[in-house]
Amino acid sequence: TLNQQVEPALDWALAELGSRFFLVGSDYVYPRTANRLAKALLLSHGGTVSGEALVPLGSADFSDVIRRLQDAGPLVVFSTINGDSNVAFYRQLAAAGLAPSEYPVIAMSVAETELVSIGKPAHGHLACWGYFQSLRTEANRKFIAAYRARYGHDRSTSDPIAAAHTQVHLWATAV
Repeated sequence: TLNQQVEPALDWALAELGSRFFLVGSDYVYPRTANRLAKALLLSHGGTVSGEALVPLGSADFSDVIRRLQDAGPLVVFSTINGDSNVAFYRQLAAAGLAPSEYPVIAMSVAETELVSIGKPAHGHLACWGYFQSLRTEANRKFIAAYRARYGHDRSTSDPIAAAHTQVHLWATAV
């Protein structure tokens, strides 16, 4: 939920990365709601919003967003871009020379599956989700092993997969 993801991420980013933010996301309810919360939190915590861009789901052209980021200058990029659009976004950031040292992206909707697809252009940027496959616990090792046994040994898990798994088990317990 937003209060468990966006709020702690912004608190950390304000303390560690800076106070000027550019909000970018896919144009649907979650990014619109997350950006609304982000603006309120930033305002109440002394941060500023230097710009905002929402792009259609599935977008692959981020040239306008990149231009707007360059015009805004170095800042923290708060991203709620969803799905495969992340691949295009990170690759175009790197191609434009917007390095994570000057334009760190803190993403709310990037899982390890997308990070593998993005590759090197994602190095140095940040992602904030409730679950990552790389979590080193015995319970997670068992979860990944069971998932791969059922869906394929080359498959990656993600926050939505882990949440759906938990929800089904919570429902079964309630029933």
